[in-house]
Amino acid sequence: MKIIRIPALLLAAALQLLPMCRTVPTSPAFCSTLAIIFRWTLGATATFGAFDAVSGGSQVYFDSPGTAVGTVGVPFTYFITLGGTVGTDGGSIVAAAPLPTGFTNYTVSHITSSPTAEWGVISGTPTATMTNFIINLAASNPSYQSGVPVTGSLRLTIYPTSTPVVLTTNPTKVTATNGQTVSFSVVATGSGPLAYQWFKGDTNIYNHIQSATNATYSFKASTNTASGSFAVNAGNYLVRVAGAAGLVSSSPAALIFGSGTVAPTISVQPTNRTVTAGLPSTFIVAAGGTAPLSYQWRKNNTVISAFATNASLALANVSSTDAGSYSVVVTNSAGSLTSSNAQLTVSFPSAPALSAPARAGNNFLFTFTPVVGLTNSVLTSGTLGGPGWSVFTNIPPPATAASITVTDVISGTSQFYRVSISP
Repeated sequence: MKIIRIPALLLAAALQLLPMCRTVPTSPAFCSTLAIIFRWTLGATATFGAFDAVSGGSQVYFDSPGTAVGTVGVPFTYFITLGGTVGTDGGSIVAAAPLPTGFTNYTVSHITSSPTAEWGVISGTPTATMTNFIINLAASNPSYQSGVPVTGSLRLTIYPTSTPVVLTTNPTKVTATNGQTVSFSVVATGSGPLAYQWFKGDTNIYNHIQSATNATYSFKASTNTASGSFAVNAGNYLVRVAGAAGLVSSSPAALIFGSGTVAPTISVQPTNRTVTAGLPSTFIVAAGGTAPLSYQWRKNNTVISAFATNASLALANVSSTDAGSYSVVVTNSAGSLTSSNAQLTVSFPSAPALSAPARAGNNFLFTFTPVVGLTNSVLTSGTLGGPGWSVFTNIPPPATAASITVTDVISGTSQFYRVSISP
């Protein structure tokens, strides 16, 4: 292979002057320690036509990140790769400019494996934070179309040193039948924004699944019936999660095909609830799949207890500490599935307003509207500011807000009343 390089000034001029037609981000993948790959296709201009300016074959495009992130003090590597039919001829020149201080760009021959092309490599150790630093990209080959480059751009963001990504839940094995919808999920924490990229087989950049860029990857299990029981998408799946402080890979989870075993499905998701403090609340999920099904409820992605293992989760006497996000993991022999999150919001009622007391013979009486569902306690004291409040009567949680009248025998020179509420 012979690599022919064009003068640096001409390449820099092309990077600055040639228009980029359209950039379409569709899915992230990972090609290095910190790079997040977005697949994006560069449309051809009317001047250059619709075909590859690099190899002379069919149309090519940059199959490399439109966006990448790094962290101050952490070595950074970014691969500029080409997709489409590149051909068997090497000699491409892949370049990038301008580059942040301390970064370099060079070309690596990659003609012996798929695809046959060169990689452009940007590397360095970030020393300062930056947001959306624009690096212009170009790939050209003087052997074709006079070296007119395919152009594009990279948006580079460098974050300060942050909390590393930690996977609290890894994907688990799924046993499926042909045509069944299956899901693999991961739960991650760390300084964001967090980006996800699922892989099938391994984390080679050519094995990234372009549409799988969320915490959950769902698809239909498929077998090739023309060739017997060969499974088209059976295999190991894993995800890489990138954050401001780097990335981690999950453990692999297998998709296998069984005879009649159906993985869990959820037909009714838990729903958001707003509950008055002191009242009960219940979350419910409806799930299907091959029995037996097991359930494990979580609050804020943390297991609640070994006893929260039913299709419903009942909370008694809700308090402010119960507020949060609730979900449930449904599991059977074919795998597991996590429900959507349901938010519990705890509200606090206002204390009842008391009417001015009236006198009826030797009695004082007053009325108030109770808080429904809570105990309304009437307290009394001989002095307004003293600590000597005592319970005059406890009114059990009423079912309606019907007005309540309280009567007390007059004693002493003064008497004060108030109402408190409690579960």
